[in-house]
Formats: sequence, C-alpha cells, structure tokens
Amino acid sequence: MAGMGKDVDYLGKLQDYYATHKVMPSYQAIADLLGFKSKNAVAALVARLKLLGFIESAPDKRLKPGRRFLNVCWLKVRCKLVCRQLRSTTIATA
Repeated sequence: MAGMGKDVDYLGKLQDYYATHKVMPSYQAIADLLGFKSKNAVAALVARLKLLGFIESAPDKRLKPGRRFLNVCWLKVRCKLVCRQLRSTTIATA
C-alpha cells in the first residue's frame, strides 16, 4: 500500500500519455515515463490500478483504459480512506 499515495499522480501521467498518443504505454514506456527503475515497480502499479478499475488488459494482453480511467476523484477519495485506515491500525497496535 505504500505506493498508493502517488498513484493519483501516476494515473494523471498515464492519462496525459493516453490523451497525446491515443494508446496506453508499454511497461517499459511506463517505467520511463514515471521514472521507475524496474518493470516490477510498473507491474505493482498496474496491478493496483487494475484492481481499482482504472486499467484493464485487452485480449492481446496490452493495457487499455478501464471504466474508471478518467475518474481521478474516486482514486483520491479511496487513497484518503486507505491512509486513514492504515493510520488508525498503526495507532491501535502501538
């Protein structure tokens, strides 16, 4: 969950890329775009965004926008809720 705080920014950059190129970037292009050093970091981000409905896989395994791809407000609210939950769990166990 540590990466969720920046997911809003990452999603924004993916949306900008999609708006410019009309296609989703490859894993390597995502790594370059977001400054990731490994494809493993990209895979983790893609997995989180898939779970939240922002990205899907096309039949040919390429990435495509999901049903929530343009809905950044939902992600911001979800991140705030998860962060609150993590903070309360951390406080409760301390």
